[in-house]
Amino acid sequence: MAREERGLASPAAPLNAGLLSSILNSSADGLLVIDRAGKILAWNDMFRSMWNIPIGIMETRADEAALATVLDQIVDAEAFLARVRELYARPREESFETILLKDGRTFERFSRPLGREGDVHGRVWSFRDVTRQKGAERSVRETEMKFHAFAEGAACGLLIYQHDTIIFANNWVRDVFGETLGRPFWANVHRDDVEGVVQRGRDRARGLPVEGRSDIRMIDRHGATRWLEVTGTTIELDGALAVLTTAYDVTKRREAEERTRHVAFHDTLTDLPNRALFNERAGQALAAARRRRPSPRGEHQERSGTDQHQARFCGASAHARSIRRRRARASGDQGARRRDDPGRRSGTWARPERHPVDGGARDRDGPGVVSRRATDLVPAAGPRAA
Repeated sequence: MAREERGLASPAAPLNAGLLSSILNSSADGLLVIDRAGKILAWNDMFRSMWNIPIGIMETRADEAALATVLDQIVDAEAFLARVRELYARPREESFETILLKDGRTFERFSRPLGREGDVHGRVWSFRDVTRQKGAERSVRETEMKFHAFAEGAACGLLIYQHDTIIFANNWVRDVFGETLGRPFWANVHRDDVEGVVQRGRDRARGLPVEGRSDIRMIDRHGATRWLEVTGTTIELDGALAVLTTAYDVTKRREAEERTRHVAFHDTLTDLPNRALFNERAGQALAAARRRRPSPRGEHQERSGTDQHQARFCGASAHARSIRRRRARASGDQGARRRDDPGRRSGTWARPERHPVDGGARDRDGPGVVSRRATDLVPAAGPRAA
């Protein structure tokens, strides 16, 4: 390219022209320089490649010829051409536009005057292919729209917290707990569960391994206690870790489980603890007793709450037997009286011991004692029928 066409008048113009060409081609954007008369002063290879302009048209240096070549590629060619004419008429104005091409590509165009503010020689056009970037942005927007559509229509609670603060809550959460945005994620947790919830939540926010699912008591907007089954997943949001939490209301399930447990461990007639609960608590008490075995120095631990509960339970069981005995006497149920008799329960007369030598039924106190025990424990029979 001649140095007059480049506007380079110094003796070193050929060297400067080569340097200028290298600078232009090092840019990732397509560049085009036009003078005030509409003559092409310079361009780089990226510009010609982006617009698929034949080299012969560029060598004519005619801006109108280059414009005619690119118009067929643009979705809204009329608006594109009108904006170009407007900028040529306002040489000191800068502009930025997004151009959509028929082949699906997207260009960003930036234009500014060539020269100083008081001495404008033409205009510089810069074009950047942002097709992938725009596609990624569309994908992100679509994903966000899908997430919001799913979250707002979900029949469970969905919320996101970051740095201990709730930054998203769906309709379900707002309906049950009221406005929660900007509040700590444990704001509605029952006071007895707060410590554990905060610890697990912060560990999860730091990416530490945490138990995936837990039942938590929470207080709703009306002050009622609800049981929620809560799960949390660590996600990345705006370059920082956040936690996506899902919550299902399991209050009815927990109430049903409690009713089932109560029925299983209490007498249906008196609503007092039954043998199944006795066996369970006895097992717990024995396990606690084994853990509290005397140390070599003979030290003993204090009586635990489990032992105290066991003592109360034994008293309640005796009271229940007393109630059944009185009802049996009132109804004349002799069988029930025999069943509640201490001797029958202990099995003293029902299970005579076997002597190791002769194998006969013999009590250690002798056959006479066994006979007397049986006579004392078995109710006297009435007069035999003739």
